[in-house]
Amino acid sequence: MKIHLIDEILEKMNVLEMMLIISLVTWILVLYFNPYYFADLENRYTDHMRHEYTSWLFLHVGFKVFSTPLKELSSQAPSLHPHLAWQMHPHIYPLGSILYFMPFGILSNLGIISDVTVHKLMILSFLAEAHLALYYFIRELKKRGFGVFLVASVSSLFYMHMVFWALNGFYDVMAILLIILSIKYWRRGSSLKSLVVLTASFFLHYRSIFYLPLWIVLFAKILFQHKNDLWNQLTHFSKLSLSFIWFLIVALLDLYTAYLSFLNRTWEIPAEWKTSIINVYSGKPDAQMLLLALSAIVFLILVKRKSYIAGSTILLCLAYTLFTPNWMHWHHLFFFPTILIPSNKISVEVAAFWLVTTIYLTAGFISPLWISQLLQMMFQ
Repeated sequence: MKIHLIDEILEKMNVLEMMLIISLVTWILVLYFNPYYFADLENRYTDHMRHEYTSWLFLHVGFKVFSTPLKELSSQAPSLHPHLAWQMHPHIYPLGSILYFMPFGILSNLGIISDVTVHKLMILSFLAEAHLALYYFIRELKKRGFGVFLVASVSSLFYMHMVFWALNGFYDVMAILLIILSIKYWRRGSSLKSLVVLTASFFLHYRSIFYLPLWIVLFAKILFQHKNDLWNQLTHFSKLSLSFIWFLIVALLDLYTAYLSFLNRTWEIPAEWKTSIINVYSGKPDAQMLLLALSAIVFLILVKRKSYIAGSTILLCLAYTLFTPNWMHWHHLFFFPTILIPSNKISVEVAAFWLVTTIYLTAGFISPLWISQLLQMMFQ
């Protein structure tokens, strides 16, 4: 009976699903045999452990985790496994990240399971989310009838980045999954569901703010959807009100935690964070001007093609790339969903060109060779 059930499931799976399942199982095996205490791919990334520990501290000291450097809080809560990476700054992510990591913090610091197992469970969750994001990302591209080359090249690039950073313990993949789902729901005409999911992404990660133009359009569309139909307006009003309350709660909490972490800052910015891409390119004006010129041209093309949301999102991504004081290569992850926003073929191709070129100009490419070398080092 069980064999027949498995056969039926396999028959219903398409090639994409099979490939992603094989990929997920492969990386789960790599994770299982990972010998590192951090359980990451490079044996140097500690963000997931720090988030887990900060979530545990939140249970004891509350919102102080957003304003007080970690080294000052570590003595205020009993814990079995205090992870004190980057002790000089507080938690600099939204409240949603605390809630995400709280189960892991409880498992680790109550000693329910081993600390290394907790690390691996965290990365396992990131891997699952990364593969779900890949599934919906590739499906969205395929459903709009784009050529095999565009779908394969962009999807391969997305795959490398998502899997690489998931294996290194970055929960950003969860926020990106929610953004992709939001775009999917929007494309299917479920504006309200799209709005709620996108708001959840804001709650998880500040960089989701790149997609605020989409949220504004979604809210406006829902608000005026039944302007000529009083009965539908009344029945729809409750759902709209609930979604707006959800957004208001998230916005207020995000503003409050951002105020504690950044605006009312009482901690010194680490020296490693004081270099942005605009400073990196200060000795390379040609590359800097190329990035600005390319983005300007892409924006104008998108506006001409009436892809206003994609154009606005790309401008926000560019502004962040140029002026953030702590640019890091994994920040590119949030750029990928932009190419799903336009509805016409030319706009998608232009957005994809901007994405690939921007990653190249900011030296952010992840290659299979690099991953292969890291795996050899892990198991040598």
